[in-house]
Amino acid sequence: MHNVPVRQIIAKLTQLLVAGGLLPHDAQQEAWWLLEKLVNQSQTNLIAQGSVGWDSTREERIAGWIHQRTHDKKPLQYILGSVPFADLEILVEPPILIPRPETEEIVVWLIDAMRASGRVDWRILDLCTGTGCIALGLAAAFPNAFVIGIDKNPHAVDLAKRNARHNKLEHVLFIESDLFENLDPSLRFDLIISNPPYISNESYQQLSKEVVAWEDKLALVAARDGMALYERIVAKAPAFLVKLKSKNVPQLVFEIGKDQDSIEEVMKNGGFQEVTVYHDLRGLRRWATAVI
Repeated sequence: MHNVPVRQIIAKLTQLLVAGGLLPHDAQQEAWWLLEKLVNQSQTNLIAQGSVGWDSTREERIAGWIHQRTHDKKPLQYILGSVPFADLEILVEPPILIPRPETEEIVVWLIDAMRASGRVDWRILDLCTGTGCIALGLAAAFPNAFVIGIDKNPHAVDLAKRNARHNKLEHVLFIESDLFENLDPSLRFDLIISNPPYISNESYQQLSKEVVAWEDKLALVAARDGMALYERIVAKAPAFLVKLKSKNVPQLVFEIGKDQDSIEEVMKNGGFQEVTVYHDLRGLRRWATAVI
């Protein structure tokens, strides 16, 4: 093994990623993430060291990652094997949906609203949990909470359970179920949150190749122009919710996208009140809330 300057490695990786179709700024950032993963050191440490040990094994490994990223269009998160989310490290693997920054934004906003109420013993249901990131983010913020995450994909449930163990969160229960189907009907919750499949078939055709090729279509696309899961959840959710004294904390929270123009109408028709739609940091309609 011989030492190679860090800047030289980053320049080479960036060049290869740009040649593979990435924008220069994105390519340089991903080059750093790949090198950090390869040598298990932070960017700060690598810059301070100035050089790293290099041999054929490391060369071949990172060349494989570059090929996956540029030729196979494999999402970087799947290559790295995890993503940061609400102060947690969430393990990711194909084809389970990769947690997005927009979802993290919703969770952070919700945590702030819940903390402002002063309550700590929340009962929370997360539908279509995927990696478990939402359930685990809320569970980490409220150690006294009772949290259930549900997904109909057994692979997702297995990954969510592994994420609970990985983050040492024992007060979260993950169940394989098609929404409320396998849930004990006697259970009651203060809050139901869901990031369900919500993309219309038409919008799905416009997604990037790396999303279409690698992430589960069933976790992305819903019937009725992306509204089917919202309608099913709204129809059953009231039976599982208790009224809260504080109206400052929502009881039903949905992540939404561009196909959800009718979400307010659906929630109001389902008997929910104080329906509000919030915009994300990019100014897009991103989540809808209501109380029972």
